[in-house]
Amino acid sequence: NIHIGGLWTQFFFVLAGFLLAYVEMIRPVSKATNMGRLKYLRKRLITIYPLYALSICLVLTRPAYHQSCECEWEVLPLHIFLLQGIVQVDCCKPYGAWNGPAWFLSALVVYWLVTLDLCRCFRTLSLKQCYCWLAGCWVFSLALWPVNELIGDSSESGSSWLQHGPLGYFHVYIAGVAMARVFILRCMVDMETGAAPTADFGRLTLDTKSAPLAFRYGCIMGFTLWFALVACNQFIVSVHRAPTYYILHNGGLLPLMILILGGGALGADPLAQHVFRWRPFMILARLSFSQYILQGWVQEILQHYTLGMYFALPVLLPVAYIAQRVVERPFSDWQRQRARDGVLGWDEELVARVEDTLQHALDSKAQKALSGKEPLTDVATTGRR
Repeated sequence: NIHIGGLWTQFFFVLAGFLLAYVEMIRPVSKATNMGRLKYLRKRLITIYPLYALSICLVLTRPAYHQSCECEWEVLPLHIFLLQGIVQVDCCKPYGAWNGPAWFLSALVVYWLVTLDLCRCFRTLSLKQCYCWLAGCWVFSLALWPVNELIGDSSESGSSWLQHGPLGYFHVYIAGVAMARVFILRCMVDMETGAAPTADFGRLTLDTKSAPLAFRYGCIMGFTLWFALVACNQFIVSVHRAPTYYILHNGGLLPLMILILGGGALGADPLAQHVFRWRPFMILARLSFSQYILQGWVQEILQHYTLGMYFALPVLLPVAYIAQRVVERPFSDWQRQRARDGVLGWDEELVARVEDTLQHALDSKAQKALSGKEPLTDVATTGRR
């Protein structure tokens, strides 16, 4: 029954899509983010990669170290460049070597590259169109199992391409982006006019009183459905079988997750007000990334001791706290200070040069097209690339 908690993997991706899209779409059009995809990717990675790199190094400190697969060292570059969920090899499952739970970063790299484009697209959609997107993303979850069969993996957990890679959760991430647009249209108003957001809105503010009932009590409704599913799994029929578990795992629970997401974002739900804002939960939220990144290393160490796994959580929490205070937080503060001082790192300079080179190539194509030396269709193709 503990394994049923794995169904919450999809919540992370729908939450990630919601948060990033909300931050972008709540800005007026005149203040929209104007940066290239590589700069945006670098901005997302810079705060999380140091702790991830530490987790890779800590793997070598495991007692009785042994390779998790026969080509573990060969796939190390995939982990360094966050490609372990994208590139598949025959000798083993790349995501499982080194830091297996961190495979989600590989998927996020893909999603972050298209986040700004998704935001520009969804910020112009109507409420009805967003509802259609949400429904379509949920229906798409039902179609993933036949795709899994075509790939050649008929296990209940699905293939590595889909369960541990960007292909299996892209629709879930898009659902989070669509949900951000729905939330803005239904739960926010223009501060100057008090009316619903328009295309040229200024500053927005929450309007909890006129928000739909599904948002005001979304957490209670969502968790009620979740515990009903747990009870069904316990007393009626197990969901851990093909294809039920895989469908639920990769987006089948989107309606439930969206209810919880909406209720938590609005903040009017009783659970959001009195439980999620409780100080211990706030502390756990700050430690959530370091907990998840370091859990595999802690469990690997404790499994060599009698009753060690019973102490996994008491050991993981202080380890995550130390990592957050010693590595994650100081590095983030250092990066913010460098940004305020206008200091550019080598990575920023490299990204700027790459984007300038690409832009120069695109401008050259456009000039040739205007002078009649190259068809305009070629320029459009280059722009899309």
